[in-house]
Amino acid sequence: MKEDNITPEQLEDLGCLYEITKNLASSVELKACLSETMQTIGTMKNMTNGTVTIINPLTGRLEIEVAPDINAEGRKRGKYQIGEGITGRVVASGEPIIVPHIADEPMFLNKTKSRGDLSNQTRSFLCVPIREGKQVIGALSVDRVYENGISEQADLDLRFLTVLSSLIAQTTHRIQTVMQEQEELRYENLKLKRELSEKNSINDIQGKSSKMQDVYEMIHRVVDSNATVLLRGESGTGKTLVAKALHYNSRRQEKAFIVVNCSALPETLLESELFGHEKGAFTGASERKIGRFEQAEGGTLFLDEIGEISHAVQVKLLNVVQERTFQRLGSGKSISCDVRLVAATNRDLEKAVQDKSFREDLYYRLNVFPVYMPPLRERRTDILLLAEYFLEKYAKENAKKIRRISTPAI
Repeated sequence: MKEDNITPEQLEDLGCLYEITKNLASSVELKACLSETMQTIGTMKNMTNGTVTIINPLTGRLEIEVAPDINAEGRKRGKYQIGEGITGRVVASGEPIIVPHIADEPMFLNKTKSRGDLSNQTRSFLCVPIREGKQVIGALSVDRVYENGISEQADLDLRFLTVLSSLIAQTTHRIQTVMQEQEELRYENLKLKRELSEKNSINDIQGKSSKMQDVYEMIHRVVDSNATVLLRGESGTGKTLVAKALHYNSRRQEKAFIVVNCSALPETLLESELFGHEKGAFTGASERKIGRFEQAEGGTLFLDEIGEISHAVQVKLLNVVQERTFQRLGSGKSISCDVRLVAATNRDLEKAVQDKSFREDLYYRLNVFPVYMPPLRERRTDILLLAEYFLEKYAKENAKKIRRISTPAI
């Protein structure tokens, strides 16, 4: 096309697309660059309520991904089945739609309630599909007021939005590919760290019996999850070692690993230890104290002997497990926390629930992922392995040269 034939409107579109392309090409955060794009077409093209709606692969419904002019409540309401409303029809058919007057269109549902009373408005609605290859993955829509009614300008706007939707699809694909590659690299890096790490690795747990292989499998299954883990087993079976392995082999390994022995403290001190207290909260509270939940922020909190806590502490702990918030003693302010909980007990919690000495609701909240630690009598094949491990360890600590245990001793 010769330059003389380019209209002012087309030059305006090219200028707008140029600014948008610069933004999209340099962006690595999808929502931020799409929000800026919607704001750009609002400023340069007088297109309001710019909205990117994407099919949620889990629900199959259309959900608003970006809409700077629509508040959070409106975005929550803006969900459509494929084929529902104008947006749903565009995605179902793969064809763009212009609604000349949204007030007169029964198919226009206005679910977001962001436009107020439509009866006195003359705004139009333009919606185009967003395609990834041959598949429609969502829709791009805007409002536009045409002072002189629908004209050739509306067709130009529709073509502009079609080009823009293609740019959005390309950017979405590029950023999602980069994020996927980064996640794969992060996972591979974490995997290598696990393999190379000597401290607090699962290798520190000694045992090759079938029962210990089951324990290792359970650890690997839950290590990268945020699920609460309940370690069951007799004293001395290695519950603390498993708790450490869960932390130091997880995404939280750079954060704190905090241990609280719940049976070692009386009720009043345990509450203060877990949740902290404000100055003057009780006699002797001469200064503010940060509790273990705050100290473990972003990391792991290991609650050993969880079956020994009182009912009063159980109630407060239940609230933290459910709501992920707590209050320091003497304070009315709620503090949110991001902590992975690992609990351990040698008690029969099911019996404790029946006896009413342990809350049933807390039991179910803690027993999300139980791991049973077998006693040594149930894994006799590990006895020699453990004997050799401790022989080597203590011989090195005491500078002794003892190579092995004699056959008669075995």
